[in-house]
Amino acid sequence: MNIFICLSRIISGGFRKKVCCFLIIFGLILSCGCSKTDLTEEEKKENITIRLQWKIQCQFSGLYTALEKGFYDDSGLCVTIEEGGYGKNNIASIRNGLEEFGTKWMADLVKEGDEFISLANIIKSNGIALVAKKDKGIDDVSDFAGRKLSTWFIGSEYQLYALLRAHGISEQDAEIINQKWDMSQFYEDEVDVVTAMVYNELLQVYRKGYRPQDLDIFYYSDYGLDFPGHCIFTSRAYYDNNRDTCRKFILATIKGWEYSLAHPEEAVRIILKYDKKNELDYEMQLEQMRILSLLVMKDRYPIGLNLKDDFEKISEIYLKYGVIDRYPDIEKLYTNEFISRQE
Repeated sequence: MNIFICLSRIISGGFRKKVCCFLIIFGLILSCGCSKTDLTEEEKKENITIRLQWKIQCQFSGLYTALEKGFYDDSGLCVTIEEGGYGKNNIASIRNGLEEFGTKWMADLVKEGDEFISLANIIKSNGIALVAKKDKGIDDVSDFAGRKLSTWFIGSEYQLYALLRAHGISEQDAEIINQKWDMSQFYEDEVDVVTAMVYNELLQVYRKGYRPQDLDIFYYSDYGLDFPGHCIFTSRAYYDNNRDTCRKFILATIKGWEYSLAHPEEAVRIILKYDKKNELDYEMQLEQMRILSLLVMKDRYPIGLNLKDDFEKISEIYLKYGVIDRYPDIEKLYTNEFISRQE
């Protein structure tokens, strides 16, 4: 028989009720204490979510590899990866505490100021190029004047404006329109010059049968105007209060990237496993991995290293075009405390 029941039967009168209440409360306290020690290893893990800036593809292979290979589990983290896409703004969701981490282009974070902080810059170049068909007769950026150009108005337009101005062309000297999320405007000659990610849209163009010799390609990196690719970020408030979680997550993610780059075929198979809609093609994703391995620049920098010069370059361009109204405190926009400096 339960000891509390036995004791309650021994005690009588009004005092009995008070003692019974005390014993019940005491028993609940003990049971709560026991349940904490009885948690399984899985239950002890910290639950966190990262929201991607776009849909699943090898651009995010380090995250999915870390998940699949158990690197997050080994760090005591239970990680959920949520896809991004149309209408899924991870700046807003992380600001409101709905998710802990996200991926975003460095330029997007600069625009937000020090409310957010980059914990790691994974892709050192965003890999954006401008592409024209050879028969358009566009041999140089100076030929963009009077032409119809398309880009994504999500920050990419400022790279384009800077490139045009560097060649004596104002934004009014060319017709610049919003680009769709496919390459139909290029195929159907609706524009003269389109924007393309070298690891995505440009690969799509090649798969359509176009050859490099059929195209004129202008890489921002050739003009000193390339922006870095995506960073892993969180809110300043979360970072200040959860440094250890940030450390565990970044270290495990970098381990995932190191594994992905060393085992590209396996990394692609992992991505295809998590592609619930079965939209991805193995060969194209493998080519994407090959190009991304160049954009990560792991032979030049430790994976994830934030470069102060990159934040300064973006800030200067954004200040020039009125995207931001004051020059930010650069040191508050990023941290490298979780990144190994050993080459």
